[in-house]
Amino acid sequence: MADQAPLELILNHATLEEMTQVFGIEGSVAEAILQHRPYESEIDLLERGVIPKRAFEQICWRLRHPGEDPQP
Repeated sequence: MADQAPLELILNHATLEEMTQVFGIEGSVAEAILQHRPYESEIDLLERGVIPKRAFEQICWRLRHPGEDPQP
């Protein structure tokens, strides 16, 4: 069985359900991410005070540039 690539979270496309169920992001954090869209870059989450630094550190390795289209 081949290794699967890690899932990536695209900030401007992910749904609330994807964020909470697939990525395990706390509901209030996921809702804040949705409410403050769109993002030009991942760092917008911190610079705009959308989520706490600790929450960002937990998900930052899974983030993909917000302008990228989701892969089919």
